[in-house]
Amino acid sequence: MNAGLGVDTPFFESVSSRMNGFLYRCRADKDFTMLELTSGFERCCAIDAADILQNTVRSFASLIHPDDAEAVDEAVVVGLQQKTNWNINYRLQHAAGHYVWVHEDGGGVWDDQGAIVYLEGAVFDMNHLYASLEAQFARMQADATKDSNAA
Repeated sequence: MNAGLGVDTPFFESVSSRMNGFLYRCRADKDFTMLELTSGFERCCAIDAADILQNTVRSFASLIHPDDAEAVDEAVVVGLQQKTNWNINYRLQHAAGHYVWVHEDGGGVWDDQGAIVYLEGAVFDMNHLYASLEAQFARMQADATKDSNAA
């Protein structure tokens, strides 16, 4: 992942390249128009960040699974209303077409007059965790089925 980084690599670049996810800054609009993304976005979704920045090819919001979009919007609205961070799990579309489970910790940035300027935060790839939980659940179901058939 970051084998090419050396002692002269700037702190932020070095640390963010180790994340299993990405940092972002976007507009507080319906498309979550991305202004900045760290390189982890490309590792997470296999989509060129340049395609998402400023909605060049598509918006970040278009990557959110349709079943999760309303919950993401609601979490952001509540966080902004309460001026607190939001924490939410949802799915992002990968370039290959499947969805990747992510966890987002985000919040608003306000100007001196109290107007919202940006949304920013961290998005972590949680797909490995969800896959592990699904496998564990499948094993538990299989064990339960064996136990009920043995009875």
